[in-house]
Formats: sequence, C-alpha cells, structure tokens
Amino acid sequence: MKGYKLTAYVLTLVMAVALLNTASNVSQMILLSDFDAGRYAVNQFMILAEENDARVQVISAVYFFVLVLSYFVIGYWLVQANKTNRLLGGRELHFSPASTVWWHFVPFANLLMPYRTVKEIYLTSDGSNWSITDIKAASMPGFFPLWWFTWLVGNAVSQISFRLLRRMEDDSSIGMLQLSSGLDITADILMFVCSISLLKIVLGVARNNRLLSSN
Repeated sequence: MKGYKLTAYVLTLVMAVALLNTASNVSQMILLSDFDAGRYAVNQFMILAEENDARVQVISAVYFFVLVLSYFVIGYWLVQANKTNRLLGGRELHFSPASTVWWHFVPFANLLMPYRTVKEIYLTSDGSNWSITDIKAASMPGFFPLWWFTWLVGNAVSQISFRLLRRMEDDSSIGMLQLSSGLDITADILMFVCSISLLKIVLGVARNNRLLSSN
C-alpha cells in the first residue's frame, strides 16, 4: 500500500521530537522553579534564561516543521489507503478518497467525521464491505478511540497554551511561565500517545492489505 512506510517513519519522527520538546520544557520548568526558590542570582538566571530560550526556539521550530510535514504525509496516506481498499474489494466505501482529508477542515464536523473516515479505512482494509450503520456501531480496538481522544484533547491544550502565551505579553511572571510549560508538556505527551495509536492503525491497515492481496 502506497505511503504507509513513509507515514510510519514520519509518525516515529513526531514521537521523537515530542519527547525532545517535553524534555526541553521540563528543563525550563526546573530552571524557573530554581530561580523562584532563590537558587540563582539574577545575573546567573539571565544567562541561563538566554540559553534556555535559544534551545526552546530551535526545538520549537523543528517540532513545527515535523508536525506540518506529518499533516501532508498523513493526508496522502488517507487518500491512498481509501483508494487501495477500493481496489482490493471494498467498492462500497461511503467516504471518497478526497473526503478523508477535507472533513478535517469542516468546522464542528471535524470533531467526528475524520474519525469515521479512518474507521472505515481500518474496517474495510481486509476487503469487506460495511454499511454506514455498521461502521458507526462497530467496536474498535482500544488504541483507536485513544488516538482520536488524544488528538482532540491535545489540540485543545495546545490552543489554551497558545492563548496563554499571547496573554504573557502583559504578564510574564514565573507562575505564568510555569503554567505555559506545564501545558506544553501535557500537549507533547498527548501528541506522543496520539502518534503511537495512529501508527498502530496505519500498520494494521497495511497488514490487512498485504494479507488480502496475497490470497
């Protein structure tokens, strides 16, 4: 199946950078806590803070690039997975290849419909056909709802963190900086779990396709 290996590599890269960003934010929280506890003089803290900011900016830039790359790669995989399932026998798919991508951009509907498109891809990857009612009612492995839950909650946490950063233009206290770092760590952990879960879905679809095509 086209795209699954690249998708697996990119998801692994997302996990690695998410862990790196988590470690960077933990380091920042420790620095802020130590300064707040009086373990650093102001001059020492300013030097360390500059080094911290430089590291955070580099890692954040890499993380942003990797995430944007992953969106394009996963979008390509969704389209190709849908097409492959059609070729292997799932001719009665209810979602078109293009809709597996554009549902992500429809307000409110993007809270549910992308989940259903991937659910259909997973269920029909063995060549079977499912009615839309059966797709909605089908019981899925635990990693499936975990993927979507961590994706939604992770995005919500990231939005809160972003809004908090904008507020910090007026209030950049130690407490606000620590809260921002804590939110970023939470978002990174959720992204890590989300990527692992999606990777299991991608590999599961590829496995089913291989078994079907070899029969």
